[in-house]
Amino acid sequence: MQAITKETVIKLANLSHIAVDDDACARLTHAMQELCDMTDALQADAAEPRQEDAIPLSLLRADLAKTEYSRADLLRAAPAHDGETFLVPRTVEE
Repeated sequence: MQAITKETVIKLANLSHIAVDDDACARLTHAMQELCDMTDALQADAAEPRQEDAIPLSLLRADLAKTEYSRADLLRAAPAHDGETFLVPRTVEE
């Protein structure tokens, strides 16, 4: 990332309609540069995969269906159905 300069802070202040004196400009320049440096460090850290972030395959479950329900069982529990599908109230007018 490029360096945050006094000119950058002044331009941002003008765009934001904020009056900034020389002392505030110097403090903002330093603070904004620190934020950018931290962001760059976080992005660099996130870009490199770490071994401790990996999930061991032994912790992942098998993707298997455990229970099968018949259509009749599911429709019996539905508040409204037409024998084939669930019926839901209309929420959008045509």
